[in-house]
Amino acid sequence: MVGAADTAKAGPGDVVTYTLTAHDLKAWGSFNTQLRFDSKLIKLLSVEPTDELAAHDPTPVEVTTKDAGSGTWKFATASFDVGDTAGLTADELPLLTVSYEVLDADGWSLENSLVTSSTSYTSTDGTKAQLQQFYGAVERLNPLSHLSGRVAPEAMLTDAYAFDPAFDYTTAGSTVTLTAPDGTVRTAEVDATSRFGFGGLPLTDEAYRLEVRVPGHFTWYEDVAGGAASEGGQVVSTVPALSTGDVNADDVVDVRDAIAILEAKGTTAPAADLDRSGSVDRADLAWVRTNYRAQNPTSDRITTPVTSYRGTTLEDVEDRM
Repeated sequence: MVGAADTAKAGPGDVVTYTLTAHDLKAWGSFNTQLRFDSKLIKLLSVEPTDELAAHDPTPVEVTTKDAGSGTWKFATASFDVGDTAGLTADELPLLTVSYEVLDADGWSLENSLVTSSTSYTSTDGTKAQLQQFYGAVERLNPLSHLSGRVAPEAMLTDAYAFDPAFDYTTAGSTVTLTAPDGTVRTAEVDATSRFGFGGLPLTDEAYRLEVRVPGHFTWYEDVAGGAASEGGQVVSTVPALSTGDVNADDVVDVRDAIAILEAKGTTAPAADLDRSGSVDRADLAWVRTNYRAQNPTSDRITTPVTSYRGTTLEDVEDRM
């Protein structure tokens, strides 16, 4: 049994029709098929015999629906007998058309398809047999997009540059904003594991602009696809990797950042306490050395690094720290 939909993609309000076709089904007199579907995404409209089946005097298709025992999933069982069994030996015989409406459900899903369950037939001699099944998928044109991410501030990662399970990333001071093409700005909270998310984003052919800030680190700028109406909503994930040492937030790590750390020595100034140890110290200055003269790769601004400021070099600051 093969189920083929009349479309590869469908969104809320669309009606999809599957044609269920039997292959190499011989000498049979009755038929039973069970379909599985998510009633949150699909409203079953009809199960009808095809013209090819109608030529063999079938009984009315009897359809029953029941819970599938898993959330909003349901079973729909369709069964019928055939009055005229002559000629029911075709290699390919369309039997049923199943139509449903795609619902505007909350949340996000990859598909709104019918799913195979079980299909059987009874031959003219009373023998019952199961059929193998294959149903093609129908991609869901989701009406909204979703963005999720995890902020990776360099100075707060492990030595292996992994997230530290013992670190509370709410102390990082991260701010995350998402600007829509129409100028609408949304903000997201960052949790203890450094994760954030934006749900329910309207579809747009233009990109959203993601901006992630952590004091003492480069600001992260990223254009995020919003999902065109013709393709449906997207689920996008990102890991903004923020290099550290940019204490004065000018998109470059240079001697001025080292001087700012020296001036904040022993304090808890967030922009200078790069690793959030609770005190500005030599470990924070070491990050400036690590990323010295680096420029923010995600910024449109180009800032020339300064290696000597009013006669002070990085080596001078290291000696005085």
